[in-house]
Amino acid sequence: MSNDKSDKISKELTPFLLAAIFAIKNSEWNGCYAIDDFHIYINPIIRKKGDTEFYTVTFLSDDITQDNWMGIGNGGIEVKELNVDIDIRSKCVISIYGGR
Repeated sequence: MSNDKSDKISKELTPFLLAAIFAIKNSEWNGCYAIDDFHIYINPIIRKKGDTEFYTVTFLSDDITQDNWMGIGNGGIEVKELNVDIDIRSKCVISIYGGR
């Protein structure tokens, strides 16, 4: 098996990735999307809602690149999206929601 590209996930972000995967696998979203085939993005920017600081892990059915982003939506490429917000302190899932 040939692997043209590998990505390293920092030890700091690994627990958030695992929490997001298990949260989706154990939710009603699991029956809607086959996340095993999705591209995963971890936004390293800390977001804040009230007193809660969190990361968002996003699962996308297609890779969004500089070459195809203009063709997404409105009759073009349909990208399925799931987002998982995870509390930074407790590493607990705050919410799981679909994209726009």
